[in-house]
Amino acid sequence: MWELMSRLIELAPTEANEDEITSVALRLLNYLESSSRMRKDMYTQYAQGLADLHLSLSNFAEAGMTQMQQVSVLDWSDKPLTLTSNLSSPTSSSTVTVVTKTELNRTGDLYRDAISYFIKGQEWERAIQYSDEMRSYYQNEVYDYDKLASVLIEQAEYFKQIVHTERVYSNYFRVVYYGEGYEEQGITEKEYVYRGTKVEAIVDFANRIKRKFPNAKLVMSSDRPSEETLAQNKQVISISTLKCSSPAEREELLNEKIGKSMNQEEKQQREKYYSNRYIPAQVVKHRENSDISVFYYTKIIQKALEKNPSNEFKHLWVNKTYIFTAESFPTVRRRVQIIHKKEALLSPIENAIQAIQQKNVELEEKISAATINGQAHFNPLSMILNGMIDAAVNGGTQKYIEAFLAPDYLNDNPGQTQENFQNQLKHHLREQTSLLKKGMEVFGSLVKAPDGGKSDNLTGLFTHLSANYEIMVQKMLSVLA
Repeated sequence: MWELMSRLIELAPTEANEDEITSVALRLLNYLESSSRMRKDMYTQYAQGLADLHLSLSNFAEAGMTQMQQVSVLDWSDKPLTLTSNLSSPTSSSTVTVVTKTELNRTGDLYRDAISYFIKGQEWERAIQYSDEMRSYYQNEVYDYDKLASVLIEQAEYFKQIVHTERVYSNYFRVVYYGEGYEEQGITEKEYVYRGTKVEAIVDFANRIKRKFPNAKLVMSSDRPSEETLAQNKQVISISTLKCSSPAEREELLNEKIGKSMNQEEKQQREKYYSNRYIPAQVVKHRENSDISVFYYTKIIQKALEKNPSNEFKHLWVNKTYIFTAESFPTVRRRVQIIHKKEALLSPIENAIQAIQQKNVELEEKISAATINGQAHFNPLSMILNGMIDAAVNGGTQKYIEAFLAPDYLNDNPGQTQENFQNQLKHHLREQTSLLKKGMEVFGSLVKAPDGGKSDNLTGLFTHLSANYEIMVQKMLSVLA
């Protein structure tokens, strides 16, 4: 324990030391929690220091999660709890004073702090979750209806924010440390997933890693660096962007990992849950970007025999690598170690299904944003409509149809599995047709809005898209009937 405390004294509370401070602080907290005579005052002191570090770096979700970790060791009781007033750095040499509170009062403070941090981080769902725990306490334990009413009023505002605010979510990056010179950090030959700051691009993230390891050779690839690169450089760091696995896929993979199987009733409930069309797009998007412990990256494999195939999608296989992390994001840290991997080889038709499905999700998000925020999201909606309708008439979507829905496809690829894939592809194409119709309606209403101030060019674009949409529908009808 003293070694961990000494290490915290050595580390300045800066962005460069964030991962090391977090790692050491959490090891110390785990030690204190597992101790037979746990000192809650010391635990809360070091946990608060970690929360304050996250706050200083605008890691609001992580700060809120750290406060709730403190709650997990406290009781709703009148037991006294000794706290230091200078909690921002429990190892600080500056003067500290001692304050005594009850665990009940401290728990209430932590809930309120955590909820305020989640609100700053636009994590309204978590604010609702934890304010609901406070609501239950006020309603069913102490019968404090004034505080209960306040909580309910605040919750109502959180629900409004969910559906009326467009949110930007963090990117995630896979980082692997090769070579030597990482002894202090203890990360040699280890793989991690990093949660980036909001709108942080991979270039900005790589620059952040480079500032920390200025002598390292950065390799922007998911592949292992070549032996030549590893031999020529003392430190090599591989960085690549990750995508979040969908909630349904996540659940399936995690169940498979632990050997859990679902009965027919559970499968039907799961299908109903994930296919509910009444769920707002904002809620769906948050689910896709919350409680994530499964990510993936892909590598394209073109198996066409000819150099320039007439339809490249017909022979386009994708190697999909799933990675599993030790904790789900967001958590009390922004760097979590990878503990498991699984590879899957997607056939060309499976790749087409996923591509259409992902495009549908993107279109639905743009429609939702334009519906809520109007003219501010006119251009993103017009761009995706233009690209998707053109692809359906002349481009990628039409090539998918030619490759996988042609009459002779099942003759060349017999079996129930391939027929099921065909049906899935048709389903997502029908869904895309419906979404494009909805998108055109929203687009048209914005073009024709009296305060829109749109040019003749945009009116012409709407006319052009409308004509192409009708062509697309006629083509789809013959295929999807």
